[in-house]
Amino acid sequence: MTTLQIPVPLLKSERLLPDVLLSHGAFEAAEKASQREISEGSRSATDHMVYAALLAHRGEVGAARKALQSFYQKHPLGTPPAQLPPESERLLYVRGLDQTRPLIGKGSNGKYKAMLRGGHYTLAYLLPKAELTRQRLTMTPDSDPRQLRLPPHPVLLNTISDPDIEGGSLAALSAYLSNHPDERVINHPDHVVQTSRDGNYQRLSDLEDVIFPRTCRIDMSVASVDQRRKALKELGFQPPFILRETGTQTGRTTVLVESWKALNAPSVMALTGPCYAIAFHQHLWRGEFYRKMRLFVIDGRPYPVVCHFDRHWNVHGANRLHIMKKSEALMALEMRFLRDWQGYVGKRAQVALERVIDATPLQFFGIDFTVTEQGKLFIYELNASMRHSYDHARHFVYKRGYDEATSDAFQKMVRKYMNRPRRLARL
Repeated sequence: MTTLQIPVPLLKSERLLPDVLLSHGAFEAAEKASQREISEGSRSATDHMVYAALLAHRGEVGAARKALQSFYQKHPLGTPPAQLPPESERLLYVRGLDQTRPLIGKGSNGKYKAMLRGGHYTLAYLLPKAELTRQRLTMTPDSDPRQLRLPPHPVLLNTISDPDIEGGSLAALSAYLSNHPDERVINHPDHVVQTSRDGNYQRLSDLEDVIFPRTCRIDMSVASVDQRRKALKELGFQPPFILRETGTQTGRTTVLVESWKALNAPSVMALTGPCYAIAFHQHLWRGEFYRKMRLFVIDGRPYPVVCHFDRHWNVHGANRLHIMKKSEALMALEMRFLRDWQGYVGKRAQVALERVIDATPLQFFGIDFTVTEQGKLFIYELNASMRHSYDHARHFVYKRGYDEATSDAFQKMVRKYMNRPRRLARL
């Protein structure tokens, strides 16, 4: 456990709150304070979050989740908006707590804080707190929809995005909506469930001019190398293919297997539990660069945000400064995509994208893709888990207006569903 000296002004306080102690790095004192508050019956989500994050920090992730789930089953609603009368309507946004991980992170001010990671898309840039009066609803796998009593609200904004991490909370939310069919909801949980990687393969791979690489689940927890090879062959895979742990969105648990012998590699052997096997297709732009374009789809309309060129097959935003920032030509191509994505991808891929959007009944999601030499649409992934921010616009200033357009469109969509007459609300 990390222990830092508590600043003198804090030492003069009679009763230090857990989050204050945590913010200054006094982990042991913060844990004691959170235990004290909880033992005295605290209903503060902050106290329980601090305690769970500290448990997870020392490796007790299961206990941390269990403690938080127990709290949110009893107190699913977050603090009501300040100065809002109890009977006033507010936006309810839904968070899940199944396999999402509590942890200790650092804020922009450099101070420590308790937070959750995984399974959701963030509203930080899509819907800043100042935009709308809102309140949080947290679902757990054991949430009882019959006991849920919600304050007046015109719409539920579901931010749960990953069925591999939050399958239990999505099921609980679905059960609640089954009992309340007139609820207005953005990103219905039954539709989110369809956007797992293997679910997307099953839904989209037969669409005309759409290529979605073969994607299947495989359990890597107990299988020997020979058993893994046999299982992969039975699923129809031959090298090269990609293995990645389910419920992940970054490259840290993703490995390219280029031969059967590579199944013995330490990076592959380190993969445990449920994984995706994904057929690897090498589509190089002009024989040199891997290319990834991204559109956010908001209320059925695409908004371009990325056209990234990389020399590594696992195209990742962290590499932008190493390659794209050094090439005026590559940045000019991204600007061309942002200005006119339809013209850039070509008619064939544009129509294919429209087919994919029509086949995906979510109000918010992202698509990462490229276009083949034949003009077909090749999809890397599709889900609502893609993070939207202005981070890259700090170095690529031409992106800023398009990032802001995405945020504006999201906010307009939410307001539209909040103001829509109830009789038209069923999605």
